[in-house]
Amino acid sequence: MAADADFAKAAAWVHGQMCPKDMKLDWLEFCGLHLSPILDPKVSGNIGQAIDWSRLTTLSSQSCVGLGATFKLLLDAKNNVRSLRSLSLGHENGGVEFQCELETFLTGLPPLRDLHVLVFGSPSHQELEPLLKVHGPTLRTFV
Repeated sequence: MAADADFAKAAAWVHGQMCPKDMKLDWLEFCGLHLSPILDPKVSGNIGQAIDWSRLTTLSSQSCVGLGATFKLLLDAKNNVRSLRSLSLGHENGGVEFQCELETFLTGLPPLRDLHVLVFGSPSHQELEPLLKVHGPTLRTFV
């Protein structure tokens, strides 16, 4: 765990300085990171606090640890991703609990234009009706 804490501190620094405030990103991709420490609102100066999540239109997370715990943070009123239109998620450790967290997250998002989800280790039968009820009318790509 000490390595995760050190990594979170390192991720919060950009060229020897704390992350700038109010980063107005349109697109953000996480790949191979432990998301909980770098997005945790209790960790001062991390990248999660620097991003204006309401402006984000495209989000991708591939092979990241702590993805399930991050869902609640992204739906939180302070971090609301209301402008999100494209989402791509790849996760290797899906189980029944993760599937429930994922469905709650996906159905809590605004209608998406592009939705790509690949989860290994998930139950073989994924109920699509709740997702299509929210996102179906606006989807252009669905993988």
